[in-house]
Amino acid sequence: MSRERIHLVQAALAATVLSTLPVAPGVAQSLDGIVVPAQSCTTINCKSLAYSGRINGFSRPSSGGTSLTANPWIASFSPGPVDGLGCLRFDVTSEQDDLAMAVIGPDRVVFTNDDSGCNDGSPRCPQVVVRQLSQGFYTLVINHFSGASVDSGFSLHVGRYTKTANPNCAKPTSGRLVEATAKDRVVQGNR
Repeated sequence: MSRERIHLVQAALAATVLSTLPVAPGVAQSLDGIVVPAQSCTTINCKSLAYSGRINGFSRPSSGGTSLTANPWIASFSPGPVDGLGCLRFDVTSEQDDLAMAVIGPDRVVFTNDDSGCNDGSPRCPQVVVRQLSQGFYTLVINHFSGASVDSGFSLHVGRYTKTANPNCAKPTSGRLVEATAKDRVVQGNR
């Protein structure tokens, strides 16, 4: 199975899990949505939101001894009002381990990337550029490229740019529609 296929399967699983999360008033959610302000600047990652993230791998007891558990970094971002122009850019600019990302759109389109390049010249950092924006929140999942349990830091920039001709919108990432299963449709219908 190719890496791209594995990432798509992992992203599809994440989309399915996220679509079935219960939402109730007063219940703490692990995904706090962030609206990314629109920018017209043209230098790479200009005026983007900058984050220092950490993936927390840990060991836990299991019936066979000890197992390692991967705990990905997950956040939710919205481009705000969508006018059809521009892009939403997710860019890991430095990393301690080889990371990959999946971005699940509000319209169930999944974008994945493993190796686009880091600021330090390493070819490994992931980057996703979404050009055809949809209204709603995009869920970002960052983890080790193989799903391994690692304790690792990274730097992330998230930007919303208003013009498609902007260099920040160059090289858009191809997305794939993840079809809802019959179970997903029943769960969504019961909300």
